[in-house]
Amino acid sequence: MTLRSLSALALLCATAMPVCADGEFYRDIRPAHWMWNGIDPINLDATLERIRAGAPEDGPADGATEYGPGEWTYEFESLGDSLVRRADVQVAAGNALVAAELLSRAAGHYAVAKFPYVGENPNQERNFGKNIDALMRAAALRGHQVEQVKGNWGGHAIDGILTLPADEDGPIPVVVASNGIDVLKGEFFGLTEALLAEGIGLLAYDMAGTGSHSQIRLAPDYEQLPVALMEILRSDKRVDGDRFAIMGVSFGGGIAVKLAMQAPEGLRAAVNVCGPVHSVFQLEAEQIAYVGEMYRHAFADRANLDPNDFEAIAAALKGFSLVDQGLIGEGRTTHVPIFSINARGDDVAPESDMELVTASTTDGTLVWSGTDDHCPQDRWQMTSKLVPWLVEHLNSAKGDDHG
Repeated sequence: MTLRSLSALALLCATAMPVCADGEFYRDIRPAHWMWNGIDPINLDATLERIRAGAPEDGPADGATEYGPGEWTYEFESLGDSLVRRADVQVAAGNALVAAELLSRAAGHYAVAKFPYVGENPNQERNFGKNIDALMRAAALRGHQVEQVKGNWGGHAIDGILTLPADEDGPIPVVVASNGIDVLKGEFFGLTEALLAEGIGLLAYDMAGTGSHSQIRLAPDYEQLPVALMEILRSDKRVDGDRFAIMGVSFGGGIAVKLAMQAPEGLRAAVNVCGPVHSVFQLEAEQIAYVGEMYRHAFADRANLDPNDFEAIAAALKGFSLVDQGLIGEGRTTHVPIFSINARGDDVAPESDMELVTASTTDGTLVWSGTDDHCPQDRWQMTSKLVPWLVEHLNSAKGDDHG
């Protein structure tokens, strides 16, 4: 196994290829992802320069820990707060759509401010809340129906953000979606609007071990959390309980594939965006040493492990392989359609993983978008390919009582 392959897990949590591969920052720097979320590239560059200027002499560029100028969370939170103040002015002036755009951009800044949301950090937790609040305010100003869905599963409180089209009474098909280990539910942005424009709702939730579900240990049964959320949605008369799609990005992609193979009632389609299903989960303990600190810390935090216990991390990773679970491979197939999209040359979710997923369904679509990245960076093009596929498969199921 090459050094490049050994470092594959270092990208597992990411949704864009890091541009600071030399280890300058503890965090991944993901300009494509963050610009998709509404951050101006010039402001991003200037902010990173301020953070560099505040770096300790013997640490990474983002190593400042005291909240204030030059510290990561402070810098991005300040930008978000400024956008919220501007939005409030526009609300007072009656310019709802202008305010909504400013709030969406603020949500993007708060999402970066709390990144990677590891451990107990009150400043990051505050920004997690601000991200959700700004996102929901923006949706409401656009006239959408938006609310938090709450319930219980396995003795734990669970929740998601449900956004439904403004003028639809129902029953409305819903995409139930999660991101990965360090990208949370308040970060779907443009995808949400694209789905709503087609009469499709979105329930965004945090994967087990992340965000508002940090109290739930990340484990190989992580697909049961969205199943529980779908059951909660069935009691909502606006939602079509026979037309669900499941979507996962990066680590969350395995959830989508796993549920497609299990085919629970009402699941009509699954979307796997750059989700690993086997290869990267085969890393051995000695190979974990090549994984960057942030990624070890993130996975260990979600799985309730010691980030320096490489044996435990390797053992835990193996449990997520869908091949080892006996769900895919050896000719096993599902009738649930699966749309998979990724960049070529992805060491986290390699072509062999993506092709195996496509071979595991009688209705598989595999799209390549970009090269040498973990996940497509061209999110605009990805959305334009993904949304029409969801429209086709969810609308074709309307009135069909086959579960």
